Amino acid sequence: VQVYDVFRFVVERKTADGEYSILTSSVNWENPSHNDYTVSPDTQYVYRIHATDGINSSPYTEVAVSTWDSPVITVGPAVKIDDFRWSLHVEAADPDGLADYLTYAWYTISAPENAGEVQFDDYTAKDATVRFSKSGDYALGVRVTDEQQLSVEAQISLTVDQVVNSAAINPPGATVSVNEGQVFTAVAQDQFGDAMVAPSTFAWTLTGEGILTSTGP
Repeated sequence: VQVYDVFRFVVERKTADGEYSILTSSVNWENPSHNDYTVSPDTQYVYRIHATDGINSSPYTEVAVSTWDSPVITVGPAVKIDDFRWSLHVEAADPDGLADYLTYAWYTISAPENAGEVQFDDYTAKDATVRFSKSGDYALGVRVTDEQQLSVEAQISLTVDQVVNSAAINPPGATVSVNEGQVFTAVAQDQFGDAMVAPSTFAWTLTGEGILTSTGP
């Protein structure tokens, strides 16, 4: 087929096992280029192009391309260090062979109500230590991005349990007259200074003269 006075190119695309569809039919012969921003990672595409003068068309020219692969990640279980801190780890690989260029970002997805900021010692490292300021259920996420800005995210859930750390007595002190009494109330507190949710058992002791009873004065 003879094509006279080519004035545009038609670009079509398909996946390896799909059907062709037209991406554009308006590539001008004076600027014969087209950028495809609609591709997906880890996918093989076949493009075909032909020239046209509006009546006749040239034979197709085909080219196959493969897009970059996304990183592959595995998040290890969170490991408790102490009552406040946990250790986090993510293992990542780049199928494109550019693992040295992977970047990491840890972040908080959800936390208990009124919890303070979750603190990461280094949120950009594959191994991070996280510190909490309140007991409860947490969901943490990590995002791994490769050199082509392809990202993969994963989530890890953990529960920070309350641990009895101290007891508060109310009132903290009192002056009691002879033959009178004073009621004291004890509240168990966890490692963050919050009241324990689970019932606690207390052992009271008396120093000096007087009578200690659990039934009040």
